[in-house]
Amino acid sequence: MGKTSIWKMIMIILLVLSTICFGEAISFYYTPNLPTTPQPQIGRIYPLNNHGWVTYLTKEEWYTFNFLHALAALFFITFFAIGWFCDPFNCFSKHRTDKVS
Repeated sequence: MGKTSIWKMIMIILLVLSTICFGEAISFYYTPNLPTTPQPQIGRIYPLNNHGWVTYLTKEEWYTFNFLHALAALFFITFFAIGWFCDPFNCFSKHRTDKVS
């Protein structure tokens, strides 16, 4: 298995992980049982605004929501950087002469 194949596999895994994390993060917007008013007695005090429709999350849900968005962004940026600098799929070979193998 050559370097190009390894980079391709890593890029595919990163893209899949990014998509999964992003999908899980946006699923918070569509959870039907979240309250629309704060409920301090159970810890639902962190607002989540979905185009004017505000629901409230617990601290753990809020951190999970933000962590998943950050992780999705990190995976996607890494995916893009590998594609740009290593170009295992030869997407930029016409435009670049400094390709790293």
